[in-house]
Amino acid sequence: MEKLPIKITEKTITKNLGKLSKSVLRNLNPLEVLLEYFEYKKTLDAQKTTRKAIQAKRDIAIKSIEAQKEILLDYFNKRFSERKDSLDKFFDVLDNAIKEKDDKQLDVALSGILGILKDNPLGDFQTFKENMLMPNYKIEL
Repeated sequence: MEKLPIKITEKTITKNLGKLSKSVLRNLNPLEVLLEYFEYKKTLDAQKTTRKAIQAKRDIAIKSIEAQKEILLDYFNKRFSERKDSLDKFFDVLDNAIKEKDDKQLDVALSGILGILKDNPLGDFQTFKENMLMPNYKIEL
């Protein structure tokens, strides 16, 4: 790696840039160089600000997604837990009906099990999603 000289002079620039550097240095306007440098600094600062704004929006979006994820997981856990509990109870009734040879209880148990299995557990999910988009929506669990 080439070590940069501590003091930058016309001699070090011309030595490092070659023959074209002399004509470049003669035609160089110091005021234009300063103006371009300050324009560069403004652009650099603006880009840093833009990057920070993008990062902030990203962080907010991530937090929002994480919160929605938790709500959805809780929704699914509760929704499927209800189905499981109902099915467990109907299977208990079914077991009891088989033991006691009770046709009426057997019919109730099988009808209940089939009713739960026919019901789409995600049937009300679209409504839930639409409600989640409303700013004042409160979830009742």
